[in-house]
Amino acid sequence: MRSEGRTAFLEHLQWVNALRPEVGPRWTQRDYHVIETESRWMERVAVTLEDVRAELVRLGFDIPAGTLYYWKSRGLLPAPRRFPKSEGRGMLADWPPHTVAEAAAAKVLLDRLRARIGEIKAVRELVHEAAEDQWTLLRAADDPLWPMIREWLIVAAKVQAGFPLDQPAEVRLRGLRDGRPVFDVKPAKPIDLPPRGMSYAEASRAGLLRKRSVDTLVM
Repeated sequence: MRSEGRTAFLEHLQWVNALRPEVGPRWTQRDYHVIETESRWMERVAVTLEDVRAELVRLGFDIPAGTLYYWKSRGLLPAPRRFPKSEGRGMLADWPPHTVAEAAAAKVLLDRLRARIGEIKAVRELVHEAAEDQWTLLRAADDPLWPMIREWLIVAAKVQAGFPLDQPAEVRLRGLRDGRPVFDVKPAKPIDLPPRGMSYAEASRAGLLRKRSVDTLVM
């Protein structure tokens, strides 16, 4: 298995372990072959739509399962990987970890910017394209959809990084890994000058510097 596949698999299992501690063992990369070949074990580590919904609710987004399925069918969310049940007939779905971030971004665009489904799909496709070609994002700054692109990036990045949604941040799009955008997210930089005779670090530790009141997208 390629190193990229092992990395993505470990990230997936870390997310499962955080979402569903009741699955039992703390899965690691060494379990990849067994989990891939034993459906009954795969069922224990698969991220269900209920897991996705629970995480969205924790973040403040109560999105019905039917809506998430609809968004997936319209290209707003990644498609789950499907595998056969270990017993009986039928298939089970394993949703990618970035489903939560992209669902949160879609919800914000719908509610805050009154975006249409087609616009959100276009934004998501452009972001995925920009993750492979940074010039795409630079050119998009003149696009009529730019406010939606910016908001999608910032919300998805914060959720993916576990950064508080209500705190200003600097976000940088780093690239695409295993079909999902990868971000750098850090707190917004101070904008005030420190008091005379005090360094930035000292003023920051003393709480004397304000943070930016808006998010910053670094390109």
